[in-house]
Order: sequence, then C-alpha cells, then structure tokens
Amino acid sequence: MPGATIGWRDSLKIGTAEREQLFLEAYDADPDAALRATSWGGPQIMGFNAAAAGFSDAAGMVAAMSDREIAHLDAFLAFVVSKRLVAALRARDWRAFAKVYNGSGQVAFYAVRMQNAYRGFVA
Repeated sequence: MPGATIGWRDSLKIGTAEREQLFLEAYDADPDAALRATSWGGPQIMGFNAAAAGFSDAAGMVAAMSDREIAHLDAFLAFVVSKRLVAALRARDWRAFAKVYNGSGQVAFYAVRMQNAYRGFVA
C-alpha cells in the first residue's frame, strides 16, 4: 500500500506499520501538509486545528505534545475555548460538542460515546 492514495475510511483497515509508512511518505513530500492532515496527542486534535489549539502551526503543536504531556491538555482546553464549546460541555450537550470537535459526519455516534464515557465517570 505504500505510495497509494487512500481515503480515511480505507485507512481504518490498515495496520500501524502501514499507516506510519503512509505518513512518512506524505511527510517526505510535504511536511506541513502531512502534519496538518494528521490527528495528534491524546485529544486527537487535527493538525489543521493547531491555531485553535493555541499553536502557531501544526509542527509547533506536534513538538509540544512530543515534549510535554501537559501540552495535550492545554491544547484540548484551548481548542474548546476557541471553538466556544464550554457551554456545550457544561450543558452536557454531547451532540453540539461532537459536531464541532469530531465534525458533522458522525455526530450521533460520537455523542453517544461521550455521553457514555461521562456517565462512567459520574456513576
């Protein structure tokens, strides 16, 4: 599969080594585009959201997350604030949060996952 162009759904079917090889090939071709098109850290923030997460660019976000664990939380909090998601979290409006955080493609799926995770912590 190296060198192939695949969609994100297809990427779910490949293993870690193949995924890493595809990323490295993309990085060799265009480092900034590869970093922007990949999700990073514990919160899985897309590189194109680096500014919303408090960084000047995707490379800075990746470097910070590689260097300091707290950078993952800082990036998530900055993203939530910059995207005005605090009210959605306080209201436990998982659908509103998921629509912005995960995108509009699978709002119901992610909303249920967040709701269940929340219930697991408060139960």
